[in-house]
Amino acid sequence: MTSHPPRDPGLQPERTALAWQRVGLIVLAAGLAVPRLAGGDLSVGSVLAGLAGACTGLFLLVATGRRYRRLVAHARRSGAGVDGLLPAVAASGSTVLALGVILTLLRL
Repeated sequence: MTSHPPRDPGLQPERTALAWQRVGLIVLAAGLAVPRLAGGDLSVGSVLAGLAGACTGLFLLVATGRRYRRLVAHARRSGAGVDGLLPAVAASGSTVLALGVILTLLRL
């Protein structure tokens, strides 16, 4: 029988939190870049898509820290279980951002 080293309950949530932080930064940067992609024509759609992306990115960055702290505290008490709000917001915000980018590029 092999002996496994004790598992650190904070490592996996930390990797996940770092991945969500990267996603948040990418969505934030993409949201800020959408109006620049429109060139000189700042249409309402490109500004709204940029705002949606920037707000989604900021939300992801803030929510990631809160989620990580909650996961670590919950893991220390044993057990798991987290709501799916963060993935849902990331998916919906990224979809709005992508649609805004597509509409902006089609206008060019």
